Amino acid sequence: MRITEHVQLPTPPYGADQCRFQPARSHTPDGTYLVVKGAVAARIACQRLMLVENLETFRELETYRWIDYQGLSVLAIYRGDVHLSPSAPRECILARTEPLWAFVDFDPAGLVIANALPPDRLQRLVLPDPAWLAEAATTSAGRSLYGAQEAKSRGALAKSFNPEIKRSWLDFQRLKGAVTQERMRSAPAP
Repeated sequence: MRITEHVQLPTPPYGADQCRFQPARSHTPDGTYLVVKGAVAARIACQRLMLVENLETFRELETYRWIDYQGLSVLAIYRGDVHLSPSAPRECILARTEPLWAFVDFDPAGLVIANALPPDRLQRLVLPDPAWLAEAATTSAGRSLYGAQEAKSRGALAKSFNPEIKRSWLDFQRLKGAVTQERMRSAPAP
């Protein structure tokens, strides 16, 4: 059996107004996620969609206590990888109309992933406190990660019209550093 799509329904308090799996309210308990096909995902009502870049982060989303779900019902969708095709999550996102959040690595490649989302719907990059992020990015590992990705990503990011992408791209150029999602787990909660 091939997994075609990962969808996680957040656990309160992350999405205080739970997603609805027509007609019932639903959420996944901490440490779990729900795998569904696109037709099923289309029947899950929510207020926001959140694309999550990395599978490990997606599987442990509840450990990122700093994420502010703003009291909204948020449907987290794993973007896919070389083993789990990204086409099904992309089709799910494109078939829906909710505003989008992107929770990606704070690196040029993560920003390119967010930039590929419909620009008129991308509302937010989900990132920890800016001061923490700046400190975490300016390590030798952060600078190395940025350096390995910057040239390849520069062209696409320089042309972005989305204010969230433009702001983050300027931050990258100023910091010359990056932070992986896994490292963001240790960011302080507000």
